Formats: sequence, structure tokens, C-alpha cells
Amino acid sequence: MWKAYSAGYIRKNKTGNRFIMIISFLASMLLSLVSGLFYNLWVDQVNQTIAATGNSEVEMTPAIIAYIVVFSVASIALIMMIHHAFAATMTNRIHQLGILKSVGATRRQIRSALTNEVVVLSLPAIVIGNIVGIGLAWLFMAFIITSTADLRDYTLIFVYSPIVFLGSFLFSVLTALISAWIPAKKLSRITPLEAIRYGNEPVIKKV
Repeated sequence: MWKAYSAGYIRKNKTGNRFIMIISFLASMLLSLVSGLFYNLWVDQVNQTIAATGNSEVEMTPAIIAYIVVFSVASIALIMMIHHAFAATMTNRIHQLGILKSVGATRRQIRSALTNEVVVLSLPAIVIGNIVGIGLAWLFMAFIITSTADLRDYTLIFVYSPIVFLGSFLFSVLTALISAWIPAKKLSRITPLEAIRYGNEPVIKKV
């Protein structure tokens, strides 16, 4: 029943689906871009340290601290942005969820169905966003390499690691899951009477 219900909603709600996919794409692209750029800066810093001291150990430098801060702030901002996007699409289904509850659906089933829908819609967008983010990171590094060629006495090249891609991908998926789980949890508490009372009005803050 849940697969049929979710599949039917996904087919019918094309506008909301595009919105979720676009937000997921932009979020994963930004995280991938930031990760790719700072990974290259870190590798360059390691190479310079090896050339200067023969030691590959890199201390907590301002660049690494900046990466942690930027990545954390971007992640929090993206979670909030995606959360509001998901909440806006989910609250349009309050009446439907109330009907499902009236026929025996549990909170866990509703929460699981809503979250699974977001995962199905977000995964392709996240994969594409990560790939595009890598391409943008390469373009930025190509610009930096070209513009600083006369200021360096060593060769700087673009580098990337599958671990960085995997980390960006998993973190993007985690971001989408957290963003979807919060409104899904709240909406799973909607009672049939509340659904009838509020109809299609956004009541997520009243739950």
C-alpha cells in the first residue's frame, strides 16, 4: 500500500518533485565544490611542507580551520533550506495523511513513507550535483593555477580523491535525510481530526 501511495504521489506531484530535486542538486553541488577546493588546498599545503621540511605532517592551519568553518556553516544553512523546502511540499498532504491515519496507518509508517519519497527523489540529484561540483572545483583550480603561475616556483595541479567524492556524497545524503526527517516526524503526529480541521493549511508549527 505504501509503495503504491508514494509512487502515485511522486507521479502526480511533478512541481514539488522538481523543487526537491533542484534543492538537493544545489546542496550537493555546493558541498562537493567546497570539499574539492579545500582538498586541493590541503594537498598543496602538504606538498609544500614536504618540500620545505621533508615531513608530511600538517598542523591545524588557518586554511584547514576555514574549511571546517565554511563546511559546517554551509551544511547547517543547507539543512535549514532543504528542511523548509521539504516541509512546504509535505504540509500540502495533511488531509491525505489524516485519511491514512484514520484507516490504521501508524506514525512510523507515515514517517518512513515521507522520508523514503525524499530519498528516491534526492539520490539522482545528489549524484549529479556531486559530479557537477567536481567539475566546478576543477574550473576554479584551473583559474587559480593559471593566474598564479608566475608567483610560484613549483607545479600546481588539480587533484581529487574517491574518498572526497564518497564523503561529499554520503554527507549530502545525510543532509537530505535530516532535512526530510524533521518535517516527516512532525507530520506523522497529525491526527485525523487535525487534518480535517486544518485541511491543506500549513500546520507544521502547530504540531
